[in-house]
Amino acid sequence: MCDALVSVEQLPENANNFEFSDQSQSRLTLKTSPSSCPLSPEQCKKFCSTVLPKKHLNFIEQIQNFEIHEDDIWVISYPKCGTTWTQETVWQICNDVDLTSEKSKESLRTRFPFFEMQFRATSITPTDTGPSRIEIIQNLAHPRFIKSHLPICFLPHQLWSKAAKIIYVAREPKDAAVSYYHHYYNLHTYLGNINDFCEIYLNGMVEYGCYWDHVEQYNLIRHLPNFKFIKYEDMKHDLERTLLDLASFLQKDLPKSKLDQLIQHLQFDKMKNNVGVNYSLQPPPKNHQHSSRERSKVTGYNFLRRGEIGSFKDEMPLEFIENHKMSIEAEPITDPRSAYEIERHFTKFHLKYTPKTSLGPDFKPNYCVLPAKYSEVHEKIKNFKVRPDDVFLCGNAKSGTTWAQEMVWLINNDLDYEAAKGKNLLYERFRLLEGDALKANEASILGITESDIETLNNLKSPRHIKCHLPMAFLPEQVWDVKPKIVYVVRNPKDAAISYYHHLKNVRGFKGTLEDFLELYLSGQMQMGPYFDHLMGFWKLKHLPNILILTYEDMKRDLREVIQKVATFLNKSISNDEVEKLYDHLQIDSMRKNPACNFEERMKKSAVNKDFNFIRRGVADAYKDEMPPEWIKIFDEAIRLEMGDCPLYH
Repeated sequence: MCDALVSVEQLPENANNFEFSDQSQSRLTLKTSPSSCPLSPEQCKKFCSTVLPKKHLNFIEQIQNFEIHEDDIWVISYPKCGTTWTQETVWQICNDVDLTSEKSKESLRTRFPFFEMQFRATSITPTDTGPSRIEIIQNLAHPRFIKSHLPICFLPHQLWSKAAKIIYVAREPKDAAVSYYHHYYNLHTYLGNINDFCEIYLNGMVEYGCYWDHVEQYNLIRHLPNFKFIKYEDMKHDLERTLLDLASFLQKDLPKSKLDQLIQHLQFDKMKNNVGVNYSLQPPPKNHQHSSRERSKVTGYNFLRRGEIGSFKDEMPLEFIENHKMSIEAEPITDPRSAYEIERHFTKFHLKYTPKTSLGPDFKPNYCVLPAKYSEVHEKIKNFKVRPDDVFLCGNAKSGTTWAQEMVWLINNDLDYEAAKGKNLLYERFRLLEGDALKANEASILGITESDIETLNNLKSPRHIKCHLPMAFLPEQVWDVKPKIVYVVRNPKDAAISYYHHLKNVRGFKGTLEDFLELYLSGQMQMGPYFDHLMGFWKLKHLPNILILTYEDMKRDLREVIQKVATFLNKSISNDEVEKLYDHLQIDSMRKNPACNFEERMKKSAVNKDFNFIRRGVADAYKDEMPPEWIKIFDEAIRLEMGDCPLYH
């Protein structure tokens, strides 16, 4: 019967390098999708395989038919992502923070059993005739607390129809990988070194398969009312908020006195010394036959090892830290309407880790559309060393960033117009952070060949850095160092029309205006999706180091904006100086300024040699070109995507 349900593929030898043969893993692929699965048929097809011991086959029907109760509470994760910590957290919340009873001192194995313990690759082999692990769990008192690492399609079918509560915990993949290596080595008796393990981890050939597939599929069901997605890093950064969110989800009261007790109870040192939680302090499970305990004694391995964020940096080889597979997933854009005379290969890049930002646990970063070459520079940008006196100028494409760059640079350089003229390009005064990813695109048009990252690293302070990347893709140090960030936003209807002309004339976009507008709104144009980009920065507007400027305000009252920027940059500026800068920044002046208009570069590299990089510079110009039906579509998108943000409603 199992052959009709699952196909089996043996993994290569390097993935089964264990001291004991019964630890060996196989790739199991379901032949049919569960009828009650919350994923779409296409998603089920993508996530229908995983890596498990072949022994799993003996239990596949028993697992699929396992009876679910509506008051069950499941904690699910990829291994070594904070599961144990989450289990203790959830159990305590649901038991009114019981820190003293005999029940609370029992092992989590008893209070919160591991669903697939019986068939997974472990050092445990049942030899008695007593009830199976699944039968024991089936007969637990209500509510049952159950832990699992299984992917969605491999879980009991009733889990999705009975709507039991499910909490999924995710962790930064590099930290998870290093922790999993120590677990594999000490408890699975894996014989390879950390380099060997990282290689099979990257290729999804460890138990439970590909880390990124595991997290992605559970991320897809975040909308379910009985499902809660949390992050290990959020628990570390703000445990109190995470506990309150979980208590609300579990419909349990958590008064301040209990909350404080629970926060103390869940501190890592206390968890590490808690016999009920730390399996390293507990006696071996019944019928334990292998030498994993002996190996752990020799190595000093502790099941609760370090409990730190970023500790992978101490152990993971640099080649794996910098491997883009650890950080991003590339999804090529294949829409035939996205075609250009000058070849461009756009890709959706999804972050595979929890980005460090100033937003809370509810922030869900989306993808960003970038040239395929971005995969080569992602880690360099992520780890870029930020200085306190850096000034970042951010914004989506064609939102007025060039205009704002010239203003910000001059104000921050005490209105040194001669120095500005001395530079051939504004680009050289305001380097593009992601420029290395665009060498086959915009950067080549500007005639830039040297590495922007290397140039920025060698520039004297204060550095001026332009960036079109969304907030989640900024260097991680931005959130600790807190440099000044000016974000420029423009009405998406004007930005879209301007971007259409830019791509049509510079890169030879082949589609119609309607083709472009559809691609733009569906998040398939470079630096998209537009609304995710805007709202990510808008949610940070309260931070003292971030200033939001609108293109429309610059058009309506440029003098006031100049004063606002000067104040933000801690620069004093007289009325006469404001007037001079006001004249300098007029669109006609900018269009004639060779340092800003890129005229010579356009003649050399653009498809339309006569195209003016600074085109119209008019607010609401979309009314002249955007079809009325598309204006309505954009207006509805603004209403839905921007919510309480008052801009452009």
